[in-house]
Amino acid sequence: MISLTSAINISISVSGLAIALLGLILAFSIRKMEGWNRRFFIYLFLIMHVYIGSVLVYSVSSALGTSGNVVVSEAAMFMQSFSSAMLMQMMALLLRHFIWDNSSRSGKKHLYIHIIGTLWFIYVAILSMTLFNDRIYYFTPDNVYHRGPYYIVLMIPPMISMSLIFIALLRRRKDLTGRQFLAMLIYILIGVVCVPVQLFLKGIMIIVVGTSIAGIVMFTLLLTEQVDMFVKKTEENADQKVQLLSLQIRPHFVCNTLLSIYYLCDEDQFKAKQAILDFTDYLRKNFTAMAKESMVSFEDEIEHVRAYIAVEKVRYEDELELEFDIEDKDFQLPSLTLQPLVENSVKHGIDPSGNVLRIVIRSRRIEDGHIITVEDNGTGNGKAEIEGTHIALGNISNRLTLMCNGSLSLQTDKEAGTTVTIMIPDKKGPAR
Repeated sequence: MISLTSAINISISVSGLAIALLGLILAFSIRKMEGWNRRFFIYLFLIMHVYIGSVLVYSVSSALGTSGNVVVSEAAMFMQSFSSAMLMQMMALLLRHFIWDNSSRSGKKHLYIHIIGTLWFIYVAILSMTLFNDRIYYFTPDNVYHRGPYYIVLMIPPMISMSLIFIALLRRRKDLTGRQFLAMLIYILIGVVCVPVQLFLKGIMIIVVGTSIAGIVMFTLLLTEQVDMFVKKTEENADQKVQLLSLQIRPHFVCNTLLSIYYLCDEDQFKAKQAILDFTDYLRKNFTAMAKESMVSFEDEIEHVRAYIAVEKVRYEDELELEFDIEDKDFQLPSLTLQPLVENSVKHGIDPSGNVLRIVIRSRRIEDGHIITVEDNGTGNGKAEIEGTHIALGNISNRLTLMCNGSLSLQTDKEAGTTVTIMIPDKKGPAR
């Protein structure tokens, strides 16, 4: 007859497997979750299946109580203990990903990770000793489990590891979002409570319930955060489209260009035809740029600027010069970044007295990214701060931040002209 303890453990194991299966199905099916987190929870719930499955096999084997099941019980107990240690290592891995992977404090990271990793190897070494002696735990010939005199030694490494993870979590909580901190805190606290309870509550596998609940709660909290981030990103993309509308062609620019071509038809038909081709090329590049939701190459942006200047020279001719000093071109940036800056230089830099407006675009490589400058020698009359009356500059700055974590700065001098500096950082892995 199956004992009450065995019946409880079997029920707990089946419930735990059901919860772990639910988590695994959700981790496989939900595509909105960030790739690293999704893979983490797939592995977490797979290991949880091995752990709880081992508990179920052990519970059934011990309930039968025959000597022929001793080997099965020993193997199930070993896999149960081993997989529980793997679950703890998964927690250390999550801690590393959230707290340290994007941190410059690598020395302390390595110390924590090395200590936790060393404790895991110590735990596995102690666990392996159970295969050769009965000092930790053992089974009697009639398939009854007993703890040995040194069972507490087996529990010390996981308890220290969980304590270290808990301390690290509290020390670096400012590096986490609220839900990341809460998810990890709940998982750790349930484990911290269950380990000593399991130590003194013989027979009932309370830690199985705790592990299952902790895993699904952590998954739910991080999933809701990922969904919120996806919604926020969608809203930001919509905002970018609105910002792009403000960068479209100004009506008076179109009218002035068409009027210039109209008068040019009587003066120089060849130039008029070329101006129409340049204007068509500019319009095509402008419409293409506005349709882009992703980054474009720096060379594409330069070609867009050339097309724009070719159109403006129909009106300003020798009053406008464009020069390039390109040392670095192998990178990407948001579309409609450079052309509006050059257009702003023309709009505010042309001198009514007839002095030549000289615009220089430079690019160079720096240690962690790329620098672009747009310089002009204009008077700068009417120029304002980035977030001031020049909405276009503010929009460019916002889009640089949102799309590539870039930045834009403006320096204006009525004597020396204006310099706009753009910094595009190197691409990094997925942000946390």
